[in-house]
Amino acid sequence: MSRETKSIYAFIGDNEFLKEEEQDKVISRCSTLTDQLEVIELDGSDASMHDIETAILSKAMFSELKVVRIRRVDNMSQSGHNRLADILTQVAGDTVVILTAASLDRRGKLMQTLKSLGTVKEFRSMYENEAVQWCRQRARHYRIKMGPREAELLVELAGTDLSRIDHELEKISIYLGKPDAVADKEVIAKVVGAGGDVVIFDLLDAIGNRNASQAIAFLRRLLQSGEHPVKVQFIISRHLRDLLLVASMSQSGMQSEAIVESLNMHPYRARKLLAQASNFGTKELSDALACLLSSDLRIKSSELTPACWLEVAIHRICGSAS
Repeated sequence: MSRETKSIYAFIGDNEFLKEEEQDKVISRCSTLTDQLEVIELDGSDASMHDIETAILSKAMFSELKVVRIRRVDNMSQSGHNRLADILTQVAGDTVVILTAASLDRRGKLMQTLKSLGTVKEFRSMYENEAVQWCRQRARHYRIKMGPREAELLVELAGTDLSRIDHELEKISIYLGKPDAVADKEVIAKVVGAGGDVVIFDLLDAIGNRNASQAIAFLRRLLQSGEHPVKVQFIISRHLRDLLLVASMSQSGMQSEAIVESLNMHPYRARKLLAQASNFGTKELSDALACLLSSDLRIKSSELTPACWLEVAIHRICGSAS
């Protein structure tokens, strides 16, 4: 990557969702330039200047190009900022540096260096009308048909945090069950609203984190809201299949960024799936899917309550880690 193509990026602001999205665009572009991209992750909260300097100025070890991402640069000291500014003037052509921060001193040496040598983008939280517009655009990503009034209702219920809006849209897409379905106000009120909210993603997260007691609580709320046990069982099974896929890719030696890219979903969600998959072995996940199949048969044929069989299945899936 030539110096004419800027290889230093700074993403600043309190909109974490868009900052994360922009970082992944840069890393994705870099991955097309080499067979095996090396990504070095550091945190300005605790990384030493020696580690930062070594990461940025050393030659790429495993590929022709490396990315050094340093999060929370605003937690570094002023002297650290000044030293980082000096280091950035020495970045070689085989290195891309990505910095993130909630804010930086606009008049400071680091910011002036970033503006001179790289690309600086700021991502602030959205106002309500901006969030509504973004919500409608994001709904198309999930193949949800949503009008302006429905988007306004979703933002009213969920707030303007884009991570939360995206989370609710994904819940809606699963609730609707098919692409290009219409999300009317009744659906949004049920899925997002506090009255009878569908907590399916909370349930999936609890299972992915192997927290059986929390998962059981969410399961009971879900069934009390009127969801059919067979549909809940299907959604849990699909989540376990996704976890098994990710765990298998990781076990085969695929790097995290390659896994995230291959999943064809928003990186924020893909990374959550990657983190949850690390809580299981592939055999555990295969056994969990078999357990769900068993519960599916019992839900349809047993005289015992479906909730009972699902709770037993969740306890077995979460195992002793709960």
